[in-house]
Amino acid sequence: MPEIVERRLRIATARADFLHSGRAHTEAVPDVVAASWKRSFSAGVNAATSQAVYHDDLDVSGRLMRCSQPIIDRLGDETSDMPLSVVLTDAKARVLSRTEKDRTIGMMLDRVCLSPGFDYAEAAIGTNGIGTVLESGQPLYIVGPEHFHEQLQPFACAGSLIRDPLTGRVEGMLDISCLAEHSNPLMRSLVKSTVHDIERNLMIDRSKCQQALFDTFVRLDART
Repeated sequence: MPEIVERRLRIATARADFLHSGRAHTEAVPDVVAASWKRSFSAGVNAATSQAVYHDDLDVSGRLMRCSQPIIDRLGDETSDMPLSVVLTDAKARVLSRTEKDRTIGMMLDRVCLSPGFDYAEAAIGTNGIGTVLESGQPLYIVGPEHFHEQLQPFACAGSLIRDPLTGRVEGMLDISCLAEHSNPLMRSLVKSTVHDIERNLMIDRSKCQQALFDTFVRLDART
């Protein structure tokens, strides 16, 4: 525990120095985080005042939601005694759904607008476990002072891309969030295994669609 506290203190100091000078001390900060801070700064994100933008044109009943929701519901049941929130976004980092059993974490996430409809792209809100995953293309575990924005400092987030298994196209991403004091690096493994199950559902769904299309073709062909 003292090592974790010391590490976060070093990162917090490096973040303060970066916001002041524009230079990150890479020996104290993971490369992927330092690169994200630089992108956030270049995009004009204000670490104190930037706000997530709301969108009302999201597809909340499409294939991604259909294939993800049963897995998210199961995860919620399996972690019902943990203060976690599970967030599903589209491929543009816009929140489609958020699920949690713990009321406190839900209220705290409401305050930072990590809620359905809001845009959590890195260029909008800075380094976070959603937008930075999309920018880097890899699963990430972002904790406390690694976030660029002041309002996100209390949280820890683990995120992973959701890809179509057949095409490799990014369909969206899954994020598991909690308070930094409750965080554990195993969150990264948990989100990756959950995404694997979602991608399996996407494959099954695609197979069903292809079979339905084939059956329709056979019926039409038989008529002619």
